[in-house]
Amino acid sequence: MGQDVSKTAENKQKYVSIPGMIRHWSCGHFIHPRGGSKNPDNDTKLVIHDAIHSNMTFRFVQFEGPWGYIEHVTSGKVVHPRGGSSDPKSGTVLVLHEARHAGALFTFHYDYHLIQHKGGKYIHPKGGSVSPPNDTELVLHEDVHDGMRWVVVTVNNVETPLYVQ
Repeated sequence: MGQDVSKTAENKQKYVSIPGMIRHWSCGHFIHPRGGSKNPDNDTKLVIHDAIHSNMTFRFVQFEGPWGYIEHVTSGKVVHPRGGSSDPKSGTVLVLHEARHAGALFTFHYDYHLIQHKGGKYIHPKGGSVSPPNDTELVLHEDVHDGMRWVVVTVNNVETPLYVQ
């Protein structure tokens, strides 16, 4: 999920990362749409799993400043808190959905390996384990600890920076 410059309709420079994977920092599992579909339905839950395949690649699409959408490459759907709230409660499940709005904005904090939702909470495996099993759902939560750290990697599983302005 490195950088690629694109132009928007407003002729402003925006950044779209190359496709990559999001790996759980401590256990090494990856973010997937539940079931691994190429084109999952709206509201398909996100889980972590150890499998590697083309249907679990994502890219970052900058919207404004450091905020943007985490886009599932094969479907074009983006990561959302279920219900699409811009200020979701802790424990809100993460899903894929086609809508793009303020409730679907995230940023990456590379120094700390955190993915933060615009509402202030962070992506966690449900339960916050440092070694969650396959098919553990992803949720948003305000806690910060080692069980909720992430690394962005290329499709070859090599860590890569993601440009955020």
